[in-house]
Amino acid sequence: MALRPFVGDLQAEKSGGVSEVKTWNKHQGQEGVERDGMNVPCSIQTGIRRANSRHVPYRAPLETISMHGGMVLGRRILPVVHRQDEKKRVKIVKRYQMNLATCCEPHVLVGNIGTKFRHLRRQRIVDDVSMFGRPVHRVEDKLPGHYWTVTFYTDDPDQDAEDLKCEIGSTICIKNSRLHYFFDGEVGYRIEDVSTITVLPCVIEELRTLNSELRQRSDAGQFLPCIVRNEAAHRRCTMCKSCYCSRQCQCQDWEKHKVICKALKTLLEWNVEFS
Repeated sequence: MALRPFVGDLQAEKSGGVSEVKTWNKHQGQEGVERDGMNVPCSIQTGIRRANSRHVPYRAPLETISMHGGMVLGRRILPVVHRQDEKKRVKIVKRYQMNLATCCEPHVLVGNIGTKFRHLRRQRIVDDVSMFGRPVHRVEDKLPGHYWTVTFYTDDPDQDAEDLKCEIGSTICIKNSRLHYFFDGEVGYRIEDVSTITVLPCVIEELRTLNSELRQRSDAGQFLPCIVRNEAAHRRCTMCKSCYCSRQCQCQDWEKHKVICKALKTLLEWNVEFS
């Protein structure tokens, strides 16, 4: 089910502590008054680019709108269009971000389905729904309950998916992603270049924790000393460039470090690439 923003006029009036929302839904040609202190109306488009598609009224919580600047339902977050005065219409689009230690743009899910974003999309792989010999993965967005489809259309899709280690529970990061309509009605990402894909063997929460630790070490001036003993470093991890004071110290930390090494390497690369 795809969503469509409410494009009619919307005016909220306070009347006895109850929010009275007057709406004009241009898609259905009906004018009405919704009395609900916590909801505002919008419309849902059922069917994707079909002749039988129609717009069904729906009311989104104001709390959700204030948090994300849009109406959260199904697969998309849409901006709220409201009327400030008789002549001016303003779109409220508040961006929310992952607070990574990078200078990339925030992860935003607003706008048209064909909009090309210049930042990374980080999503968790929740299922392998491959069919007809083509790797297909179901992924969950940062917002729980928002799912997309990632399909490989490379020259050797099976080998590429195997090399990337697309396992359930991992985090898949897609650069310069463009949402795509598939023939079966699903909406997701069509991967044609594996260089735009990074798969991390951790969940987004662990990525946030690692990022927070990197920020704290950087702010405290402890980014270059040994990460174990905080002494002068003489060795580095060949992959993520983490610093150690000796080989013994590096071997001692290896069991813990090998789990997060790829994620640390990716965070540092993002820092350089999007700075």
